[in-house]
Amino acid sequence: MAITKLIADSITSGAVGITMADLWRYNTSTQAPSGLLTSNFERADDTSSALLGTGMTFSSGTWSFPTTGIYLIKASVGFNFANQQDNNANLVIGITNNNSSYDDVAIIFSGSNSSSHFSRFSQYGHAIVDVTDTSQVKMQITANSFESGSYLEGYTDRNDTAFAFIRLGDT
Repeated sequence: MAITKLIADSITSGAVGITMADLWRYNTSTQAPSGLLTSNFERADDTSSALLGTGMTFSSGTWSFPTTGIYLIKASVGFNFANQQDNNANLVIGITNNNSSYDDVAIIFSGSNSSSHFSRFSQYGHAIVDVTDTSQVKMQITANSFESGSYLEGYTDRNDTAFAFIRLGDT
């Protein structure tokens, strides 16, 4: 009886749970990326991947949210430092609330002090964003401080560098 009441209360209050979940991956390894990442993203499309709801859109480096709400953004980033020192490589997730100026809401960084062998690292970051207006609230990802022999890891058939977008509920 308690489960039936919980379901009835959820329906009455309008709480419907997660209505959108989307996963995008960086699909090619890129040497020393710099600035706004404007390409090489694809929605995860292997047979075990899934999309719930409408999903995100991506165009020329800008991510758009499908509906208003509270979103969890989860990032996993693959860094590859090949035979050199690179102490500052990072990706930054920026959010705008006015479709113009971006605030940094998460930074994912890594580095290597080795000049004798390559090092690979996976790092993680996250943010919770209140999307109050889909025409104004957008997201961008920038790459900074990659040395010439360092790579942002990406593949078309697995999630080395990937971004998950989950709509948690209403704003």
